[in-house]
Amino acid sequence: MLSKVKRILRRKFELYDLKLNKENLVMQFKLDNFIIFNNKDFYLKLNGSNISYSFKKISQNIVEAQVDTRFLNNNNTFDFYYKSKKLWLVMSKEVDDVFEINDRIYIGKVDKSLMLNKYKTDYNLFGQWENASIRQLNEEYISFEFETNLDSIILLNSTRQIEIPVFNNKMSLSKIQTEVEDQQYYVYLVFDGKMYSSHFVNRDETYYLMMNYEWLNNRLFISTSHYEVPSLKVSSMLNEVSLNINVKIEDKLFDNNYQFSSFAIIDSDLTNLEYLPSTDVKGNLNGSLIIDTFETLNKKKLLMVFYNTLKGNKIYCLLDSKNKVNITDYYSFEGQIYQLNLKKENGITITSTKPKFRAGVNAVNDQVLSIYFEPSKIYERFQYYLTFEERASQNSYHIAIERGERDIEIPYDKLETLKTLPKNVVDIFISIFDNQDLIRKEKIKFKEEVYKKDSYLTLRKKEINDKKVYYMFTLTPFKNIKVESFEITDKQYQILENGKKSDKIWLIGERTDTAQDNGIQLFKWLQDNTDVEVYYVIDELSEDFKRIKHLQNIIIFGSQKHYEVAAKANVLISTHDLENILPYKTARGFWGYENTVKIFLQHGVLGRKNVEYHKQYYDLPFHLFDVTSNSEKYKIVVNQLGYQPKDVAVTGLPRFDNLPLNPDKKVKKILIMPTWRDWLNSDYAFNNSEYMQQYLNLINDKELETLLDKYNVEVNFYPHYRAQEFFKYHLDNVPGRIQYIELGEKTVQELLIEHDLLITDYSSISFDFSYMNKPVIFFHFDVERFFRKGILRPIEETFIGKIAYNKNELIDNIERAIKSNDITQNTDISGLFSYVDHKNSERVYKAILSKIDEL
Repeated sequence: MLSKVKRILRRKFELYDLKLNKENLVMQFKLDNFIIFNNKDFYLKLNGSNISYSFKKISQNIVEAQVDTRFLNNNNTFDFYYKSKKLWLVMSKEVDDVFEINDRIYIGKVDKSLMLNKYKTDYNLFGQWENASIRQLNEEYISFEFETNLDSIILLNSTRQIEIPVFNNKMSLSKIQTEVEDQQYYVYLVFDGKMYSSHFVNRDETYYLMMNYEWLNNRLFISTSHYEVPSLKVSSMLNEVSLNINVKIEDKLFDNNYQFSSFAIIDSDLTNLEYLPSTDVKGNLNGSLIIDTFETLNKKKLLMVFYNTLKGNKIYCLLDSKNKVNITDYYSFEGQIYQLNLKKENGITITSTKPKFRAGVNAVNDQVLSIYFEPSKIYERFQYYLTFEERASQNSYHIAIERGERDIEIPYDKLETLKTLPKNVVDIFISIFDNQDLIRKEKIKFKEEVYKKDSYLTLRKKEINDKKVYYMFTLTPFKNIKVESFEITDKQYQILENGKKSDKIWLIGERTDTAQDNGIQLFKWLQDNTDVEVYYVIDELSEDFKRIKHLQNIIIFGSQKHYEVAAKANVLISTHDLENILPYKTARGFWGYENTVKIFLQHGVLGRKNVEYHKQYYDLPFHLFDVTSNSEKYKIVVNQLGYQPKDVAVTGLPRFDNLPLNPDKKVKKILIMPTWRDWLNSDYAFNNSEYMQQYLNLINDKELETLLDKYNVEVNFYPHYRAQEFFKYHLDNVPGRIQYIELGEKTVQELLIEHDLLITDYSSISFDFSYMNKPVIFFHFDVERFFRKGILRPIEETFIGKIAYNKNELIDNIERAIKSNDITQNTDISGLFSYVDHKNSERVYKAILSKIDEL
């Protein structure tokens, strides 16, 4: 009762109206349950700072605040306070969410605060395009009835921003919808690099599948067509992976011109339309949905398709039913069991998920792993195993288990047979088999433990022949449990035991298999300019080893020399975790590791994607963290990663020392170098991704090809190493001026130096280009998804250059750069680089010496 009273009396602060008044942003708020609202107790903040504003009371429960639009940036967050307490803002449904401010468009959204963010485009707004009209050409395409050809249309609301290319004033309706749902958009038209708000004089209606599009004034209203049947029955056949659909029709279908054609299914993003085998016997409609023919396992919608005998076209409707529909079944797809659910959700919706699967770790010591395992009943007839799998080779060993809690004796002798490397990782899974067929495999978590990179939960030492083997249970960042191990011979053990640490002996590396970054550059500089006894460690099987093996003090990972240096080096320097440069576990108790001086050299400029170098993730954090600017030091490493200012040095990156600082002023060579997407976790995901399609469309674009031919410009495409094999398969017919560069042909730095213009998306290699005073164009077609887990600094602080959000914008920017008489940047980059010179390695060296003296 008390909680109900509190809800009734809770103060409500509602954004009632939002509009522009000359040069001011005018916000009106509706007040509920404020007994007396004192203006002096109210104030607002923009992006965390107090700003000036005007305030007045409109009525008893309506107040107004006005803010000068000159205060607005690209991204604005307004917070509202009353009596020093932050007000929880909500928004009325009547408030517009798209605003034209000066020559830019802003999207408004309320989530406790008011967020007003500039629409992500380089286009400026040039008033209104009068007398717009549309004509439907066929089932998919519409035509804009203009004298001039549009470049594209832009659809905006608070949750989506879609730009759709228009060719010869024709546009595919299939490009509009991303979900089967009702939507409302503001419509903008792009012509000759300029953007105009639309004004459709007449109410134009167009259709695509079951989607209805109404174009009116400056809006597009999208709705869905439904056909509701009195009763829907769905049943599955025994031992068959199919569903039978039955519908009885009692009334006439629309009118006599319409006939039932078939049932169909479609993915919720309007892709993969599939017609189902269907029959119509005097209004008794039957269809068969064969599950194992699904092209995808996405959320699907069930459709009814009708044929208009008069017009000769098809009509699509979402199937709906008056009776309750809630069906669960199971089926197998590509060797995995899935749970199939049918329910009423904007029509009949079909979803596929894996059955529930509870598993985890209760406790672990060096003898026993205690686990719990409660799978769905659907798995009852199958066999369960705890699987140990070496990460490098995927060699595995299985222990039969049952459901419930269980203590597993650690099979160290079997783990030894899995190993293919002296230092390795064994992941642990629950595996479910149907005889010889694997049907489910999941890692198991130890949620109760704290993740640390350089620590372990248990330690077991074993003597095997002439080797000492160390086994440790550790956690991944997601708290999945794993077994790490390393082995050393008696001779190597004696080397480590008898080693005497020296501050004059330094060990440097990058990833175990690379020598292209700050590590190798600092190594070379130290050899040429100091008397430090410095060594660089690398795997002898890597491609980069061939490039540097002639240099003095290059040592092979795991060699006797590696152990000799590791035993004596008291200064450890790496661009990644120090695990990459030592032959044993980086943790307390291993040959004085806790007393060594630990230097994080970095492999890029921080500020974009989140990173896993937070101080809290280490038992023994880095003593020195090198950065490129004061902004990076304080905004990221101190405030977000948790390091003390004295442990962060503004030095710059050693690899910058090798970059020329006086670039050519004309564009003759362009490098396209996209980074990876962490959600592309399968061949299917990649081959059906927007990521792949966007870059293939760009590379094969005829307009771009013509542009390159006209100005005699060469383009080289160098995708991320994880994407290389996928793109290579699709690039047999790349235009002559666009060359595909394979991994290992050249180093990344060589590519950056020899090109004049860089096209990338979110890669930190753009910083190297900016350091050389060369132009960068960013291709941000999926920026919201890429930064869905957060971004460390605002986009405008680290993306120095033009940002394109679609192919047309990108090609326009490429053309402007090619035509420019001087492509060098005129941008202030002091927020990124405190120094632009060739003394970065020298500053790192001095910072390390200071840290050694301090410790």
